[in-house]
Amino acid sequence: MVVYVEELFINNLTLLLFVQYLSCVLTNKNTDFGKILIAACIGSCIYIVSLYIGKYGYILLVVPFVNSAIITRTYHIKEYLVFVFIFILLYFAIIGSSAFIAYLYGMDA
Repeated sequence: MVVYVEELFINNLTLLLFVQYLSCVLTNKNTDFGKILIAACIGSCIYIVSLYIGKYGYILLVVPFVNSAIITRTYHIKEYLVFVFIFILLYFAIIGSSAFIAYLYGMDA
């Protein structure tokens, strides 16, 4: 099975765009689309790099923190951590639901 880097990048980019937009809506943060797009591109690049570096792939854990710092302008650590928490919840909920739907249709990993 061949997996192309472009496909991984675009899939993760659209997922991050959607999750970041929903996180902004749920936390009532006003931000422009440019910041969301830049954060999604950086997050997708981190994702691709983490796949290729093997045993140091835990660098992927910094994506929610980096993207939240780029998107939001917070003055309190509580607002920042709430945004990160909502971002992580939405990210894993969407990944889990898509994996469940793939499982229902009998698709391979």
